[in-house]
Amino acid sequence: MPLDDRVVRGGLAAVETHRLRAGDAIHLATALATAPLVAPLHLVMVSSDAEVIHATTAAGLAVLDPAGPDALARLRGLRAS
Repeated sequence: MPLDDRVVRGGLAAVETHRLRAGDAIHLATALATAPLVAPLHLVMVSSDAEVIHATTAAGLAVLDPAGPDALARLRGLRAS
């Protein structure tokens, strides 16, 4: 996915809405722009950052925290779906 105006605008919106750092905001905006392209598959963000997890969940995307206590069970559940 190229870093186009849509992704940059989405990143700016993520900074304003969720107070994310620039790199995290671009990461989230790119995921949001990519999700419709991979449908019907589900895009899953991977992050251990609490702010990114919150913003990703609020945006309606699945998120996997690899450091979370239930990470392996969640990964298995995501792979099965």
